[in-house]
Amino acid sequence: MLDPHKTVIEEVYQCVPHETIGFVRSVCGAFLFSGHDVDKVVGILSGGEKARVALAKLLVKPGNLMVMDEPTNHLDISSSEKLIDALQDYSGTLLFVSHNQSFINRLATKIWDIVAGEIEEYPGNLNEYDDHLAIMGREIEVDEGPGSTGGNRPFQCNHIKKPNRKQQKRQRAEERQRLHNALKPILDELEQLEVRIGELESRQKDLGRELANPAVFKNAEKSVPLINEYNEVKEKLGDLLLRWEKHHTQLEYTKKELDA
Repeated sequence: MLDPHKTVIEEVYQCVPHETIGFVRSVCGAFLFSGHDVDKVVGILSGGEKARVALAKLLVKPGNLMVMDEPTNHLDISSSEKLIDALQDYSGTLLFVSHNQSFINRLATKIWDIVAGEIEEYPGNLNEYDDHLAIMGREIEVDEGPGSTGGNRPFQCNHIKKPNRKQQKRQRAEERQRLHNALKPILDELEQLEVRIGELESRQKDLGRELANPAVFKNAEKSVPLINEYNEVKEKLGDLLLRWEKHHTQLEYTKKELDA
């Protein structure tokens, strides 16, 4: 549970009070809380921001079992990669649901296929799961040849595909294509926003370093333009992050509409 009265950095820091503030800030930064964002009160955060705070808390102090439902939904590409890297070092049990193929392929050791209330388990990642389907979609048919009446005779094993498995694979492929066509425009827009956000965050850090120099800050001729640019970058960054949140909300809504 998140305390709505604590700031982002306080909420994460309470999980690892023995760590440095720098470490906690770096974790928060990985989940898009940089600069003054870490001082935001949890109670005013959006649903997506709260989800990222919860993930940051899991990341700094994981338990023996973690259950995750679409953990990368509110993360940009860089944050998703950081989360995957951290979870690869996790020694406990991780149970997750995800549509992120990279996330599944790099972390999954077992795939659960749930059909009609029953679970069928496949070892390996998503790519290996497809291979398992191809293998499990075959059965042995004994062909003893014409005129056979039984007894100890040589026989031939013919491998034939089960029609239902082949149909299931085709339906899955069609479903994946349908989802891809519907979600691609939103994902493309999110990717462009993330690139621009990354550029602005980098520029904001550069400006912050320059303004942190006392010699520059005391020189009005140099500092005033830098301060103006810093404020402009901050405003643009806020607008882009808001757009990013809206597109993620649209992504979630579209997935639900498509029963993804």
